[in-house]
Amino acid sequence: LPLFSACSSSTYRELKDLLIDHDVIEMQKEYIFSKIQSLYSCLGLTCDLVGHMEQEECDDSSDLKSLAGYRYVSDQQTVNKASQIDIDMRKVEIFIQNGMTQFKGSQEILFGTAFGLYNYGQHSQYTEYSLSSMARDTNRNIVPSFVSFRRYFGSDANYVDTMLVNAFQKEGVFQLASADQRKRFIVFSLNYMLTYMTTL
Repeated sequence: LPLFSACSSSTYRELKDLLIDHDVIEMQKEYIFSKIQSLYSCLGLTCDLVGHMEQEECDDSSDLKSLAGYRYVSDQQTVNKASQIDIDMRKVEIFIQNGMTQFKGSQEILFGTAFGLYNYGQHSQYTEYSLSSMARDTNRNIVPSFVSFRRYFGSDANYVDTMLVNAFQKEGVFQLASADQRKRFIVFSLNYMLTYMTTL
């Protein structure tokens, strides 16, 4: 259930209320199943993978050919994986935040888990859609404004990746930084620097 919070915080809160905070009534079960199934694609699951009863309908929306109300014709897998960049960014934040609040002695382990998600993405077989591959994308060199950013950051073409790796691994200027300072930098850089570089 906690993984749902990265996919849809409103659905997570509703499911938490229905499943944890209150007793489940027989009438609500189909509704709860439909809410859980609506998050399958976000978690990389399908009805076939999870399994379902033959007499039940399962809709994992894996064959959806639209995004935010717009229909697309291009490769569905490419669009679906690229559209989940915000979910990976949110999961990185959740891992680090949980390390700071719930597992104080294991903060660095959860920074490592978040770093793994940054490097490999939600599904390791699709590393070309990982946050780190987006930060190191070489196709930006054709954009004239990228030269200014690279010059500002000391001719480092992968400046966002360099800074993020240092923050995750507590190296460079982050050696003396607190966990909260590192978390704030990582979240800010993913949300504002990485996404901007990706659109270049």
